[in-house]
Amino acid sequence: MDNVTFRRELFISAKDNVMALRLTADKPGALTFRLQYHREQDASAYRIDDNTLGMKGQIFDLPRKNYGEQGLHMRFAGELRGTNKGGKMYVRNNAFYVENADEVVFYFTAATDYEFKSLDCNPSIDPAQRCSDILNRIGHKEFGQLKSDHIEEHSALFNRVAFNMGEPSDLPTDERLKKVKKGEIDLSLITLYFQYGRYLLMNSSRFPGVLPANLQGVWNKDMEAPWNSDFHTNINIQMNYWPAEVCNLSETLMPFSNFINALRVPGRTTARKTYNSKGWTMNHVTDPFGHTSITAGVGWGTFPIAGAWLVLHQWEHYRFTGDEEYLVNEAYPSMKEAAEFILHFLVKDKNGYLVTAPSNSPENCYRLPNGKIGQLTYGATMDVEIIRELFEACLQAEKEVKGDAAFAKQVKSTLAKLPPIRISKRYNTIQEWIEDYEEVEPGHRHISHLFGLYPGSTINSSNKELFEAARRTIERRRYYNEVEKRGTYTGWSRAWMINFYARLLDGEEAGKNVQLLLEKSTQSNLFDVHPPFQIDGNFGGTAGIAEMLIQSHNGEISLLPALPPSWKSGEVKGLCARGGIVVDMKWENNSIVSVKLMSKTNQKVKVRYNGRVKTVSLKADSKI
Repeated sequence: MDNVTFRRELFISAKDNVMALRLTADKPGALTFRLQYHREQDASAYRIDDNTLGMKGQIFDLPRKNYGEQGLHMRFAGELRGTNKGGKMYVRNNAFYVENADEVVFYFTAATDYEFKSLDCNPSIDPAQRCSDILNRIGHKEFGQLKSDHIEEHSALFNRVAFNMGEPSDLPTDERLKKVKKGEIDLSLITLYFQYGRYLLMNSSRFPGVLPANLQGVWNKDMEAPWNSDFHTNINIQMNYWPAEVCNLSETLMPFSNFINALRVPGRTTARKTYNSKGWTMNHVTDPFGHTSITAGVGWGTFPIAGAWLVLHQWEHYRFTGDEEYLVNEAYPSMKEAAEFILHFLVKDKNGYLVTAPSNSPENCYRLPNGKIGQLTYGATMDVEIIRELFEACLQAEKEVKGDAAFAKQVKSTLAKLPPIRISKRYNTIQEWIEDYEEVEPGHRHISHLFGLYPGSTINSSNKELFEAARRTIERRRYYNEVEKRGTYTGWSRAWMINFYARLLDGEEAGKNVQLLLEKSTQSNLFDVHPPFQIDGNFGGTAGIAEMLIQSHNGEISLLPALPPSWKSGEVKGLCARGGIVVDMKWENNSIVSVKLMSKTNQKVKVRYNGRVKTVSLKADSKI
């Protein structure tokens, strides 16, 4: 501008909990500007000194249904510190003024009075002091050092996984995506999308954050966000963490795991008061304040099996890491208490099976023979599948921790009394409800009765009848969406399809759905479209691509189990398998040419690749 080249560098450092901005110009004294703070409501800015601008505010909630009490609630603050080389800098009212500077650096941080351990605001916390303490810890660290530390910390996580299927294009990402939306296959854009999902997860679920990734991760731009930027537990928050373990970002699960354990406290009250049961549970939505009761109506909001699903992520964390201390102190107590809720919640049905009641198949409806439409039922298929997975996990965990034998005996006895997964006589698909009801919306976005296929593993190739019924279930859903146009596909639902087809070992269909996810449900910055933006589609898509490359849920490590024909050659390093095993592999002409396995412990594993199975012995911390 005006023959001056200006440069702006900006990053957010997780290590130092600050946003850092440096402005420079290639001619001396060229930086003259005003940096102003403006917010329409609840907050104001004030001068601290000529190098520091403070911001304070407090949320005032108006009386609205389902929004809690009105009045003054969360307090928040921000602090912006600036330094300059050359020229002048000063603060007046709500703005920085810079005149004729050569270089300007700003550091910004923000805080609230939220306290995680109480899942509430704490009036004794001073958010402004929190901000000052964070910036004081930086001291006189130069921008270059802050940037170097940030890159080192970020790279240590992100660079664990490398994925290549061809040279990237020189075109900008949005232009490449436009070509994909016209039907072009861009393999390097697929690898970029995969890594983008890892990037989004590692930056929305780790220190210094204390909460798990919500419906928008942390990228919510609205004062009143879609679905309040909360946590939906009938698939959405779970999908956020599908890529965590397999994509070598195990640490990102810890905010989620900590949140699950925190929810156990209010969840005990919900178990007791709502369901007259022991243990802990919750329903289909929660928030940073530990909401566990029924919300948004009985039909939508009743989902007492949510807690059982959540704790399965804690079990998977142990399966991938082998962290026995975590299993003993974190995962198993949470799993056991969730199972205790189920044991007391189940009732006997007319056929003598133990079933959940009330129950539903999330957000879907059925039609009775008399034409009436319902949501609530008993013993929905998804419930049975989740309970079976949880009980099996508890029995395995109990052996590891040598826990409560009486509890294990009760779990084993109850497991034998659960209803089987049924095949519908109407359509030869997996039956969604306890009775073979007609679906109101055959192309519904939730395919909850296939939980056992993914993320569960009870529907697998060892039972051909259920396995093929699962395939027909997906085909029926797809038909009503893509041909009859009677469904409501969303980005996250399409991402779930990728994982389904990967588990069905159908690389061609999995690849088609990766392509459709990019074509139909991806914005120009690669954010997923629900619509509107909802981040679980990104995470589900990344998990699906990983599931096409490696699977380890059936007692063996399967390499390239669902590779599309068009993904002819490639290389991936750093993916993880259950058992604490890291895998590097390279393939050409759709066949593996090299594999490296690294294990944390001495163990024997079965590895399936190129149509054969090989048993290999791994030694701790060595590659084979």
